[in-house]
Parts: sequence; C-alpha cells; structure tokens
Amino acid sequence: QVIHHGNSTAPKAANKKQAKEDQAGQLMYDYFKAHKAELPKNIDDHRAFILGLLINGCSAEDAFSMALKKMA
Repeated sequence: QVIHHGNSTAPKAANKKQAKEDQAGQLMYDYFKAHKAELPKNIDDHRAFILGLLINGCSAEDAFSMALKKMA
C-alpha cells in the first residue's frame, strides 16, 4: 500500500501544463455548448487545433473563428 502525504513527485511544470490543458478544454466545451447551433457538425475534426490555440492564450471566440477559416 502506498501512502501519499501531499508531496507530489510530478514536476510542477507538468502540473501547470495539465492545469492549462484542463482550463483550455473547459473553455472549448463552454464555447461549443453555447454556439453549437451555429457551428458546423465537423468542427470537432479541428479539436486539437482549437485546443492548441486556447492553451497558448487565444480566446475561445478567436480559436473557433480561426478553425472555421481553416475549414473554408
């Protein structure tokens, strides 16, 4: 049995990266849910592209807009 005492062995940078990815995923989901009717059905084909933009600080609106332009 392994007992953890709150000391993580994972590097802090990896934790920050995961938190950023989680936050970006939530932003993407929230925007998609709010605008689902307006978005093409195949927008999920560009999930990785949108997620990458969000992780790098792009707004959800801009990320989806860029994905739509990429699709055109």
